[in-house]
Amino acid sequence: MVDPDELRYTASIQPKLDRSGIGEVSPIALYVTDDLDCGEPLADVKVKLSSHIQPGTNGHAHFASADEVGSGEFQNTDGASTLNSATEIEGKTRANGFYATAYQAKDWALSERIEVELLRPATADDPELAGPTTTFNLDIKLSNLINVLDLGGSVLTTADGGTCPHEPQPRHMTFLAASLVVKIATEYQLETEAKISVNDASLPWGGIIDNKHANGKDASCHVSHRKGIDIDINRVDSTGHDIATATSTFGGRLLTRLEWITIAFQHERAFKVPEEPLHYRFQ
Repeated sequence: MVDPDELRYTASIQPKLDRSGIGEVSPIALYVTDDLDCGEPLADVKVKLSSHIQPGTNGHAHFASADEVGSGEFQNTDGASTLNSATEIEGKTRANGFYATAYQAKDWALSERIEVELLRPATADDPELAGPTTTFNLDIKLSNLINVLDLGGSVLTTADGGTCPHEPQPRHMTFLAASLVVKIATEYQLETEAKISVNDASLPWGGIIDNKHANGKDASCHVSHRKGIDIDINRVDSTGHDIATATSTFGGRLLTRLEWITIAFQHERAFKVPEEPLHYRFQ
């Protein structure tokens, strides 16, 4: 009863990237026809869509069940009814056989399985008929992030030195931001013969980062780090020096290594996040 060629949706949408915003919206439309060769459109067919998290996507290992409800919300259109915190929606096809809704990303960046269930009501001539269940994946992601260590492994080292441990480690950034971090680290290594140690950046698809000590449902430690433009620097570099106290001569000036790193980030249009002395954000 569903023509697969008429199941329309965007392959990916952008997740919510901060606590005050909402993610992008993906339109979803389907076309329901009879199961005969003539392919006549069917009106008033009951349509139910539900969203389910695909376990493990984007490094969210704590989502272990395929039945975990989706993270976003279906939008109420054409008189449809939303259920289960808007992770499900029920409506009917129009006279032309079309049904349309939209799915809005919320917190998590991951892949979700959207299930489409159809039920044709009984008529005087035909019994009630359930159509085949159709599924498709909708990726909620920030595209084109790269692992900063893949770009700068020769001049960077890494350690999980913070109070918000993750699984796996978020090390992804935009290509531009990662390139600038590598540039700074290259200059640092030339001056000090040490590697800058980095901690958290973003997950491969961006979006909310889970805390492995809270069963994947606590992101209070990282309100940011969702866009691929943030990175944390560890206080100890690869030679064991405390960058906040160790001094070196940079361009004829005696500076702590942290002072030089901060100046270098500022030169590349990044700023130190207030009240987080080892957190830098590119503009």
